[in-house]
Amino acid sequence: MLNKPKSNKCSELTIVNVEDIWKKIKTKYRMLKGLGLEHWKAKELACSRKGYWRMAQVLNSVITNKKIAKMGYTSMFDYYLVVYEN
Repeated sequence: MLNKPKSNKCSELTIVNVEDIWKKIKTKYRMLKGLGLEHWKAKELACSRKGYWRMAQVLNSVITNKKIAKMGYTSMFDYYLVVYEN
């Protein structure tokens, strides 16, 4: 995720670490609820002490390709097929 720098220079962008954004339980819960998870599942994942790599594997099973398509994004496989054909 990119944020605008505090200086007046428009050409500079700083990269924000995702670990800092999702550090607090309340933030994790709010973001997971925003992705469409049920209350109990969002609470369970937000309170988990698993690391980011392990949580990515869990979220991969929760956020399916159908949900990704419903949000308006294309799946990586569909994108690969489009690029591979061209």
